[in-house]
Amino acid sequence: MNGPAVEPADEPQRLRLVHELLQLDTRDDAIYRRKVDILRRVFAVPIALLALTTEREQRFIAVHGLPLAAMPRERAICSLLQQPPFAPLVLTDARDDPRACSSPLVTQHGVRFYAGVPLLLDGAHPVGTLCIMDTAPRRLDAAQTALLADFGAQLAATMQAMLDAQRLLHKARQQEAELARERALLRTVIDGTPSLIAAVDADGRFTLANAAFARMVGSPAQELIGRRLDAVTPPQVQAAYAALRQRMQQRGGAVKDRLSLTLGERTWKLLVTLAPLHDGQGRAQGVVSVVQDMTEFDAISADLEKLQDIQRRGEAFTQQGTWSLDLDSGVMTISEGFARLLGFDPGQRTRAAAASRRGIRS
Repeated sequence: MNGPAVEPADEPQRLRLVHELLQLDTRDDAIYRRKVDILRRVFAVPIALLALTTEREQRFIAVHGLPLAAMPRERAICSLLQQPPFAPLVLTDARDDPRACSSPLVTQHGVRFYAGVPLLLDGAHPVGTLCIMDTAPRRLDAAQTALLADFGAQLAATMQAMLDAQRLLHKARQQEAELARERALLRTVIDGTPSLIAAVDADGRFTLANAAFARMVGSPAQELIGRRLDAVTPPQVQAAYAALRQRMQQRGGAVKDRLSLTLGERTWKLLVTLAPLHDGQGRAQGVVSVVQDMTEFDAISADLEKLQDIQRRGEAFTQQGTWSLDLDSGVMTISEGFARLLGFDPGQRTRAAAASRRGIRS
């Protein structure tokens, strides 16, 4: 066994599996050691081991009777089991077998008898070997060979279960990390908006409050979680919320309303949206509210309306008008005064620029 080991056809997939197995909790090695010791006692042999075949070596995960932790892959008898048909291999006297006689197990550790079975995971990938050895020649009958194969199948099933559990745990951790990132992003968006956002459960206790809402009630957002809505909001807010919630329940969906609330010395102009919260089965879990402060917007709108009224009056008395042209669309918008000057219908003050030019020329 001095030449390079023949690699299985599925070597890349097989090596990935071996790497996964080597990442398992080292406390699992105690399970392997117990199973290998039971195997040694059942077959009354001095040596038994479980080996995983890495890229360059046979790594002994559990071993009894040999002072070794690993062996070069091309020198290990177990490498013979990494090729089809993946059947038990029994060598009555390894010294007489040209495939095994030069292995250090034979030349340095006195192994004569060898019997092993491949460990197949994820269907049919040979990740390693379970084997027994003796320093004297011996035979295995068909029943004993079948028993060794059963031991191997049971150990492979144990390793597969451990591997599957590790994969599920890894996937759960990945999903948890992804969920944490999504929550952090959502939190950043929620806290970055000037709108007041809060959610309460069916008992009226806060499950969410953004930074703007927390500033409004004068309490840190995290301290609001679990507290009742009626414990941190004034009566006027509670009454408005109760009325909107009743409308939401009657409608069976989201509702929106404009409210004017006087809190202290300030009157707030608010656009309030309430929507029901449901769990994955569609059961009601609470309510989320989004409150936009429209006070400044309403003030600007009122000022703009005043300016437009002044413009209309000015045009009526001075026979003046204004127009604007959207260069992208070619649409011209004219004021009422300009429409009257041109003899257009004041109600049709938006028209294509070409049509307006024709009207002016005519």
